[in-house]
Amino acid sequence: MPGRGRTALSVGVAALGIVVLHFGAMTATTLVPGGVVMNPGLHPVQPLNLARVVGLVTATIVVALVAAALLDRLLTDLRGLTQATRKGIASSVATDAAARSIVRAIVGRGRA
Repeated sequence: MPGRGRTALSVGVAALGIVVLHFGAMTATTLVPGGVVMNPGLHPVQPLNLARVVGLVTATIVVALVAAALLDRLLTDLRGLTQATRKGIASSVATDAAARSIVRAIVGRGRA
């Protein structure tokens, strides 16, 4: 799959993996109504702090996915650039050699 389609596919699969993990964890969670009544002030992790941590982890994952997709795209472009450069250098060397042989032939004829 060429170009942006491959990048979109890889990001989509990564996002799908996150969604599957999320819903898998939520399915494994058991909530019991009226279970243990606890004073929220005594809980070691405050709900707002938990929300901040979850948001930070989610943002980190998204940034890592975007960075990985961009790095993959950059390396793919860089590979093409290096191959084009090698071909350019090879053709330049061949052209220079041909030009030198033509100049030698012309200079050789002028002397004779």
